[in-house]
Amino acid sequence: MPFPLNEMNDPKNYELSEQLGEGGFGVVHAVRNKTTDEIFAAKISSKYIYLNNHDDSLFLRREIESMHKFNHPAILRFHGFSEKDFSGQNH
Repeated sequence: MPFPLNEMNDPKNYELSEQLGEGGFGVVHAVRNKTTDEIFAAKISSKYIYLNNHDDSLFLRREIESMHKFNHPAILRFHGFSEKDFSGQNH
């Protein structure tokens, strides 16, 4: 698996809440960490990304690396990525 799942980005540790927005790649929901009660935004892709496909994997890796570089109060900070959805299914 090219993007390791850890406790921080495992969807089972979060409660899905209201939809905050929608775009060409999917929707953004508010989520609450069940342990810490911290609120985050979760971008849920409507496009299936084949992580075994070189082009899809490269695109996703570049997007993640770009998001990690942002450090501005008006931009949400990137915390993690998961191949699982909020029902625990791999996608």
